[in-house]
Amino acid sequence: MEELKKMSEKELARRMIKYIKELIELRDVVADFLDSGINADFSKIDLMQSMYKRLKEEIKADAHYVKLLQNRNQSYDLYNLFFSPSLVEASAFGFTSPNNSQINRKLYGSIEEALYSMKKYKRLDEWVAIADREE
Repeated sequence: MEELKKMSEKELARRMIKYIKELIELRDVVADFLDSGINADFSKIDLMQSMYKRLKEEIKADAHYVKLLQNRNQSYDLYNLFFSPSLVEASAFGFTSPNNSQINRKLYGSIEEALYSMKKYKRLDEWVAIADREE
């Protein structure tokens, strides 16, 4: 695992952007599946479940890392004020469905909650602005 506390603000922003975009993609695929009703493409179920499981595990691992005392920074910066709480809240309040869950509204809600938590402290466009900053 990469040492998140040693990452630059640009690297932290890129990581957050990756998570947010993947959550948006997963949310949209699940929404399309649910809206399709009897015409749903059932071949996508494994893809949705594997995306959900991977994101859940990655964000949970990062959240665990930032919660450890030795991995906390002493300064009030992007890591402590925005990055860490977003991960911790996404892990705690999102991803409430089991990894092999049925594709249903409960799964959709857990993805939406994780996405909300990831964008609660900074919007996607704010993370992009940080990632694109000149040094």
